[in-house]
Amino acid sequence: MDSKKHPPFQAPLDVARHYQRLLGLEAPWTVSALVEDIAQKRIDLQLTHAPGTRFACPHCQQECPVHDHAPERRWRHLDALQFKTYLTARPPRIRCQEHGVISASLPWAGFSSRWTIDLECRVIDTLQACSSLQAAAKLLGLSWSTLQSIMAAAVARGLDRRSLEGLRFLGLDEKSFLRGQSYISVCNDLEGRRVLEVSPGRTAVQAAEALKVVPVEQRATIAAVAIDMSAACAKAVTLVFPKAAQVIDRFHVSALLNKMVNGVRRTEHARLRMEGNEVLKGTSRMWLWAPENMSPAMLTAFETVASLNLHTAKAWEVKENFAVFWEQPDQARALKFFEQWEKEALALKYPQVTTMAKTLRRYLPGLLAYQLHRITNAISEGYNSKIQALKAAARGFRNAANYRIRILFFCGKLDLGY
Repeated sequence: MDSKKHPPFQAPLDVARHYQRLLGLEAPWTVSALVEDIAQKRIDLQLTHAPGTRFACPHCQQECPVHDHAPERRWRHLDALQFKTYLTARPPRIRCQEHGVISASLPWAGFSSRWTIDLECRVIDTLQACSSLQAAAKLLGLSWSTLQSIMAAAVARGLDRRSLEGLRFLGLDEKSFLRGQSYISVCNDLEGRRVLEVSPGRTAVQAAEALKVVPVEQRATIAAVAIDMSAACAKAVTLVFPKAAQVIDRFHVSALLNKMVNGVRRTEHARLRMEGNEVLKGTSRMWLWAPENMSPAMLTAFETVASLNLHTAKAWEVKENFAVFWEQPDQARALKFFEQWEKEALALKYPQVTTMAKTLRRYLPGLLAYQLHRITNAISEGYNSKIQALKAAARGFRNAANYRIRILFFCGKLDLGY
């Protein structure tokens, strides 16, 4: 459409008043002018306040006179009938006896914001309903950088309002955000089921930064932290919560036991193949399951292979037997069970099983801590799936700070609105 045929249109006063009602503006603010540009599909609303208006100081709430006005600013508002809508005004600066000359609060936008409160709230709702930032940007007709800025501001508000009272159990985990060796450390509130903080890196010092989200005066109340078997995690917890128990996460132990069984299977399969025996071919997934979780067809195939007295079947039995450790009612009986399990595992004299048994012996204090606190990183692992989905939707992150904002926005259970 040719803009020469449709020049910007100055709306009459009654139309301006109509838009003022739509905006919900109240005295002393009014829509003093409205310009429509049909060619650009744009509406500009000029806002002014009544002369002599006194505004409340944003710090002490005292009514103060206007000192002067800041230069004209523009804010993007919700679209009106598919027309981009902007609000324009010169923000008043007030003279407060206690706080000096400062900017007054505006009813339609936050300090330093380039968007109205209504638009930010719409963006937040849309982001939470969309699968990706790109999808929300396309739906709202806004740029990726605009949405990222609004998201960052929302997270900052949420963090300011968040309460950390009553924290007792934390989880510490790591997550990659780039190809190669780029990681973040994630601190989770296990009882509140929320992500508390994200820090770049996974060294002890870097992971400790995520844990330091807990204020110093509250750190003595942290009873236990669920961690994996990395030395960095253990040291990070010691640095920040020296009196907290370190509970080795049972799901990491389960993953290591599965890896052990697979190692035995690979070794045995290679040996049997040299003898022309393919009995273990295609069975790698089978050994990950407990019999009660297998389908009827898988259970039949499993029972056939397991009855052949293979090393793999015995290693699998060692793995399954260890599950009873987590069911022990106290540390004394858990220790007794572990020693018997360890004896039986070592008796097999399979290298992978021996290594696994010695590893668990080394981490026995952290394993036994489970009997006291009964916490796991299941919440962390659940969030890992959600974080992975965020990463996939964004096609990866090159910036750890943006990754942190995204995780806290979707997984922090923050109050993001105004």
